[in-house]
Amino acid sequence: MNKLYKVYIVSMLNESNRRSFISNQLEKLGIEYTFFDAINISVDSKYLSYVDRNKTYQINGRELSSGEIGCSLSHYFIYKDMVENDICYALILEDDAILDKNLKKFIEGDILKSKEWDIVLLGYSKVSKSDYFKINSFNPIGQLIYNKEIKVGRVSKNTTCGTVGYLISLNGAAKLLKLKVSGNTVADNWPYFEKNGGLKIFHCRPFLVFEDFFNLESSIENERLAHNKIHHGDNKLKDLLKYIRGWFRSFILLFKR
Repeated sequence: MNKLYKVYIVSMLNESNRRSFISNQLEKLGIEYTFFDAINISVDSKYLSYVDRNKTYQINGRELSSGEIGCSLSHYFIYKDMVENDICYALILEDDAILDKNLKKFIEGDILKSKEWDIVLLGYSKVSKSDYFKINSFNPIGQLIYNKEIKVGRVSKNTTCGTVGYLISLNGAAKLLKLKVSGNTVADNWPYFEKNGGLKIFHCRPFLVFEDFFNLESSIENERLAHNKIHHGDNKLKDLLKYIRGWFRSFILLFKR
């Protein structure tokens, strides 16, 4: 394994089927990994001490569910492990991730030589391969920093698009720890992290990670659906307006530096 990076899989300790699902994929790709036992505050309430209700309302305008808090804290402790052990880069995956065959080549390629990013989102939650064309049209990327088989760049507007799979640098982990939002906002509050933590968040096209949300129901499925800000409805007028917005964003990104 490239010693520059470590692969973490966020997974509940008792989720044997999901663990087999993701580990089989990684082993076929020849990627070493470690499981991070996801935090469940319903089982271990000591983690509630990390939650500041006032800050939670300030950031989110609502209380977080126990699943959202556990997910947020799980990612927080991975960032903490990176900083404490001086891990230059990490690939963080959820245990329902579907991995592209080019993932290993990408994460062991030139992308790790770039200093321009703190986080690279490799896919979005609740997005199937059939949805990809829409997503790419609705939210195109610009400011390319890596342009071979896989393109990496900024989008005009970050959204809470999930944590199914992403790369994070040591510098990015340090910025997130400095924000002190552990358990006080959702793990994928990318707009907040960008605005308040100064994180440089990039996205890849095409996606290298998808979420198997049809076959592996998430433990916080209903919560995430309730607050998910990416919609893929069949409303043709809404889709048309999103395509037009996407074209406009593409034009703006050509001149945005």
